[in-house]
Amino acid sequence: MRRQPAVVLVFVIVSALTLSASAEPLFYELDVGSTITPLSGETEILTGTFQWELELIYTDAVAFNATELFFQSKSFTFTLNKTPYNNVMSSLFTNGSCNFFEVVDATGLPLETVELGSYSDDGYYTGPIDCPTHLVFPDVKIVNHSGGPFIGRIDMTATLVPEPSTIFLLSFGVVLLRKRR
Repeated sequence: MRRQPAVVLVFVIVSALTLSASAEPLFYELDVGSTITPLSGETEILTGTFQWELELIYTDAVAFNATELFFQSKSFTFTLNKTPYNNVMSSLFTNGSCNFFEVVDATGLPLETVELGSYSDDGYYTGPIDCPTHLVFPDVKIVNHSGGPFIGRIDMTATLVPEPSTIFLLSFGVVLLRKRR
């Protein structure tokens, strides 16, 4: 009789991990400390969210396509550009590095459409490559999508927000553990 709660607990944990690993799309929230610095201006706190879908799998990398994005600071707002101009993807590599690329519509900048791009692969992630739990992008450049001058930079970290079903299953597992004691 004692073995049944242990079996249920293992099932709950495996189910939660499977759901979180196969969840599409992946929803991220910018962490406290993310900032934007325009070429001429003060650094501002940046908040927001974005959603990724796994697009391509290679032997040494995976590529994600954003399906939603909303970033804002005191002076600037960025939303995902959903036109054919947005033909870029972000990549995560098996060596732990990653980059961020998206075309966005901007307010507060001299251009309406800009590219956010980390061109040096100096970002990194933790967690599985196909479902990273934490992303760090220390130098995302803001540039004219059509080419042109550097406009500013973003320093951001983001954390995966678990889907509600995963939170429920993990909470259920904790309740089972407490009852077992």
